[in-house]
Amino acid sequence: MADVVHRISELTHTRLSWFGCSDDDACNRLNHRHTVLMLLIFSAILTSRLFISDLIICWTPGEFTGNFVSYTRHYCYVTNTYYISMNETIPTLNNSHMRRKRSIYYYQWLPILLAFQSLLFLIPRLIWSSFSSRCGINLQHCLSPQFDYRTSRYKVHNITTMLNLLARAKQHDFNRMSTNDNVN
Repeated sequence: MADVVHRISELTHTRLSWFGCSDDDACNRLNHRHTVLMLLIFSAILTSRLFISDLIICWTPGEFTGNFVSYTRHYCYVTNTYYISMNETIPTLNNSHMRRKRSIYYYQWLPILLAFQSLLFLIPRLIWSSFSSRCGINLQHCLSPQFDYRTSRYKVHNITTMLNLLARAKQHDFNRMSTNDNVN
């Protein structure tokens, strides 16, 4: 039992990331992982229902068979419809107010909008990952618990790195200045 509890606690401390970076907290992960996944699942469910089952059943004449019935159902799906029970008469153009009053409002573009919305939740994370990897500061390294900013080894390493960068920049400036002097 203790082994199971230990493994579960190890799993909770393991950081899984889609982008190989663990520089986010629970709220950020909720936004760029769980919300994206949830929206894509709902979009897939709604899209699969479109192809697997009949979302809406429209009345068709008895002469319609096969493709005609399928076409009519698809047409009903993309246009506004209204409900009439079997024992009511079909409204004509004269009483079109009844059509508007009984309209069934649904949105056939919902799967596409959910997929687009999931992309909008993911784009800020992609931008952040792109820019943070190019800024020169390794955030994953900085946030790692094994590298504490207060240790002298960490300070010496960072000071050495900064001095090397400054020395390379000065050397580059010196080389550029000497080539400009040779040209003149």
